[in-house]
Amino acid sequence: MRRPDMHVRFFLGYAGWGAQQLLKELAERAWIFVDNLDGSFLLETATPELWHKSILKQGPDFANFARFPLNLQDN
Repeated sequence: MRRPDMHVRFFLGYAGWGAQQLLKELAERAWIFVDNLDGSFLLETATPELWHKSILKQGPDFANFARFPLNLQDN
């Protein structure tokens, strides 16, 4: 049964890596990843605010990233 209040979002993109590139980036801590993220807020958040709310959920170590402007040219 489909609920009338359900929403669906599609995110399209492509990321490709050369041999061992992803492992190197993980070792350099170039990626932010977490375990057990409750993603229920993903459908409840306006798209422009999605990254901001997501990064704030990572805790105080990442709070400065949340202060970056959406358009980095505005910095």
